Amino acid sequence: MSERKRVAAVFDGTYGGFLCVVYSSYYDKLDYAFIDEGEVEIRLDAEPFYVAADRGKALRVLTAVRQKISPQAESNLYHAFLADGPRREDGRDDSRLINLLRYIRLGFRVGRAVDDYTREPYVRSTQKLAFAAAREAQRLMGFCRFTLTDQGVYYASVSPVHNVLPILAEHFRDRFMNQLWIIHDVKRGKAAVYDGRDYRVECVPPQANVRTNVRTFVREEERFQHLWKAFFEAVAVEERENAKLQRQFLPARYRTHMTEFLP
Repeated sequence: MSERKRVAAVFDGTYGGFLCVVYSSYYDKLDYAFIDEGEVEIRLDAEPFYVAADRGKALRVLTAVRQKISPQAESNLYHAFLADGPRREDGRDDSRLINLLRYIRLGFRVGRAVDDYTREPYVRSTQKLAFAAAREAQRLMGFCRFTLTDQGVYYASVSPVHNVLPILAEHFRDRFMNQLWIIHDVKRGKAAVYDGRDYRVECVPPQANVRTNVRTFVREEERFQHLWKAFFEAVAVEERENAKLQRQFLPARYRTHMTEFLP
């Protein structure tokens, strides 16, 4: 008897789309060997199965994870999905998404004890990626530097390791709700744009050069920038400078977008 061909799930790359892959694995009774984002990838070792995004199905999975496993598992799932995991030579995701699916399937079997199963590599991987993405998001909540443009829009640029733009947008929507703002993920070519009511994430083509077109500051903003830089230099104690400790708490990759480190 011939060997049964394996199946690769293909979805739109969104978190909701991935939750629909989880739904499909149960209700379509498919044991996915691979999960691919975006366009269908030609594979010799698996047959592609496109999973369409469906808000209702995604919400059902999310509710089931929260109620049948735990809120912590729900948080791990979301943050690990946003994390930038191992990549193959062609740039596609290696095992992160399959590990997330295995993590959730185990959770539906053992409940909130899922995070105690650290002997399972996919549990450890999910926890590690979730922690890394959550930590970077927490850092950038404090490291984001908004500047007021002459268009009346506050602009901040970031280049995070992980895809934490949705977390930052949620955070600043609740805390900066009375202003118009843009958070630009330069590394991924995306921007969260807040219009005073809600935000949307848009793709930003490299040729758009948002940093040049948007960052024309009002004169008052330039004055505040000079004051902030002066304060930053004034509070520094030269005799207690510890460059290694500074890099530990504020990695160099964040400094290119922070006012106090700009020339």
